[in-house]
Amino acid sequence: GSADAGTRLVMFGDVQIPFHDTRVLGGVSRFLTHWKPNVLVLLGDIADFYAISDFDRSPLRLHNFQDEIEEVRYWLRRWREDVGSECSIYYIEGNHEERWRRFLLRRAPELAGVEGMTLTSLLGLEGLGMTLIAYEGYLDYLSFRMMHGSIVSNAAPAAGMTARRYIIAEGGS
Repeated sequence: GSADAGTRLVMFGDVQIPFHDTRVLGGVSRFLTHWKPNVLVLLGDIADFYAISDFDRSPLRLHNFQDEIEEVRYWLRRWREDVGSECSIYYIEGNHEERWRRFLLRRAPELAGVEGMTLTSLLGLEGLGMTLIAYEGYLDYLSFRMMHGSIVSNAAPAAGMTARRYIIAEGGS
């Protein structure tokens, strides 16, 4: 297929709220307001979910999980306002958002299937008209595959090795 003439697409990811740079996100917000894309793709790790991470947490980085959620919701609302209601927004779940599902399955498996416990509900995506794409999933837009990525290259620091592994795994770019 092809996009309509004048279609504007913006994609970004790895914001990792609450460890984001507010000045950078303010710039992103101003750009979105000015450029008014038709499609916005959030490429995962918008949230950090540090408070529920499996990794050791530094006592110097104490964050309340509710505060993290509220900060993510703030930026999602702001981006929706920036691009307007006609813009399609896709939120591709990254490994940091996947922490929520893993946390539930490990600590409260009885709640994992309860309505309202999904990432969509937690972040209020439905009310913002945003479409969630599950972890390790992708958005195929005009045969261009957008994903967060989950293949880790042991060949680092060789530049491009992770992309090469995806090309091999998928049989093409």
